[in-house]
Amino acid sequence: MSTPEGPPTDPEGDDQSLERYDRLARLLENRTDWRLELDEDGAAWCFGLYGAARLVITVTPGGYRVYRADKDDSWIVPRLESVASWLDEHEHEHAGLTPLQVEMKKYLEEQGITKFDS
Repeated sequence: MSTPEGPPTDPEGDDQSLERYDRLARLLENRTDWRLELDEDGAAWCFGLYGAARLVITVTPGGYRVYRADKDDSWIVPRLESVASWLDEHEHEHAGLTPLQVEMKKYLEEQGITKFDS
């Protein structure tokens, strides 16, 4: 959840989780194609183009939940260093357009629509 005063608050009131939000933000805020999304469930860092969330990382009381949309699978990683290491090894596998975005682009091109950001 976001507050008018600043960073997301942890519904559990866990100061360690608030520190994890900050550390995660520092890791991802300057990486290409990552963005912070806030909703009623809290903060999530999403990776993908044009609103896609191919990878999603959230803070949990036990560490960081990493979600892969292509496998519809998630797991908890207790240390941010391990998250960073996994991203360094696998982030490139999730870069670019999703298969659905590729289909949509092809369809638009077939319809003669060629002016869009790519």
